[in-house]
Amino acid sequence: MDRRDFIKSGIAAGAATWAAGSLLESCAQSSTLAAPKYQGRRLVLISLDGGHDGLHAVAPKESDLLAQLRPKVYADTLNKGIDISMTGNTAMVLHRNLADLLPGIRNGDFGVISNVGLPLNEWNGSHFVSQDFWSMAEYEGNRNPTGIKGTGWIGRLLENPSLHIDQFQRTAIAIGDLIPLILQGNRLSGVAWPGLERAESQKDYISKWVDETPLLGDDAVYREMADMSKIYEWLKGCTPMEGFNASGLGRQLANTAAIIQNDLPFKIIKCSMGGFDTHSGQLEKHEGLYKSLSQDLGAFYAFLSKNKHLDQTLVVIYSEFGRTLYENSALGTEHGTAGSMYVMGGAGCLDEFIHQPFSLKTTKLPGTDQTEYLDHQIDFRDIFHAVQKKWLLA
Repeated sequence: MDRRDFIKSGIAAGAATWAAGSLLESCAQSSTLAAPKYQGRRLVLISLDGGHDGLHAVAPKESDLLAQLRPKVYADTLNKGIDISMTGNTAMVLHRNLADLLPGIRNGDFGVISNVGLPLNEWNGSHFVSQDFWSMAEYEGNRNPTGIKGTGWIGRLLENPSLHIDQFQRTAIAIGDLIPLILQGNRLSGVAWPGLERAESQKDYISKWVDETPLLGDDAVYREMADMSKIYEWLKGCTPMEGFNASGLGRQLANTAAIIQNDLPFKIIKCSMGGFDTHSGQLEKHEGLYKSLSQDLGAFYAFLSKNKHLDQTLVVIYSEFGRTLYENSALGTEHGTAGSMYVMGGAGCLDEFIHQPFSLKTTKLPGTDQTEYLDHQIDFRDIFHAVQKKWLLA
């Protein structure tokens, strides 16, 4: 793999932010360095990319507003929906295809945070801009008018010694090919791992490159490649756990479960699932998406419960924005403002947000038509701040 191929691979995102966080420096360039063991608290972040319609997943059992503005989408939730009781919201209905979430809900281990978003003066209906907002967890001062991205809130947090394990600093990992913005910091970044099968072929290229390339001064590319060669060595025995779907989010969570079960040194694990930009045919699209999401999260909950990892693992599920209160003529929904977040495990870390009552309060966007949008009640940055203070750094 030459440097041009390396840049294209996406691994270069780590090299661009490399400094003293390299394994080569912090661990004295040891060729026999073993992975430090870790059994403490972990954060699993799952993004539902595309703008997920949380009101299709969990809705109030009775709402004249939803019956008026989204008669068919709302009826689809109520049709064979599952009555659930959640703190502060006693009369709610869970979409029928999310039934695998019921054990967690009934045990008080799975909660919904409603009306999460940004203040209207910061809200943006673009997928890419909104995803950047959520990754950076700040706006003013971290993105300039030219569109140059800043740093991710997890990437910045990696500089805090509380997140280090022994001398290892890069304790955040994304299950996938690229290091996402959320894991990219000023001084160092997390890592990306595509899973055991694909990583084996990549590791051969990387190891060969490191063996055949001399270290010339402060070569960030070399050091990043050396880091990845060692980290892939740590992960080479990390076989995906059984009981998960063989593709998509299920495969990512199978790898996440293997990292946890093998005590590997990653405190933060990032996964994702796409397909939630439902401008048309939302009923049919969610039929399959919800079945898959339900099975994947249900299997992960079962793994965490069975292996006694649930109280030590906080799972936070989010999307870049919600959908409109109204359904369109194509039986879809448009980009909205506030949406839902979901929390699993974490020993009640985010109960202050979960316990806030559900609301369908509406608002109008300044300078637009008179369409009613869901008014955000909780700034998502407050939730991420609580995750930092009460979970990761506590």
